[in-house]
Amino acid sequence: MVAAVTRWKAEALRLVVHVKQSDGVAFPLHAVAGLALEAGRCPAEVAGDQWRKAAQHCGDSRCEPWAAAGLQRTWVAALGREQTVTRLAQIATEQPWDAAKLARVGALL
Repeated sequence: MVAAVTRWKAEALRLVVHVKQSDGVAFPLHAVAGLALEAGRCPAEVAGDQWRKAAQHCGDSRCEPWAAAGLQRTWVAALGREQTVTRLAQIATEQPWDAAKLARVGALL
């Protein structure tokens, strides 16, 4: 019985992580977080990190302009375009599975 419950918990956790990391769920959540942090006048570094995460979850080209606009208002405004693009490239190197998404959003800056 204990083993069955343990397996059920592990499967439930796997499912939650899968849903949370799916682009269709993660993009809007990170975008809302970015907007909320901007509205709360939080530091650009913090709000921009949510927009960077949103960029990493752009599942199609319709969300790329939204992520780019958020990064424009935050990281580009605080750090400049060149440093923002460099930062995105560095993250893409560290997380190559998101490199194409970050490159497409970075090209819109």
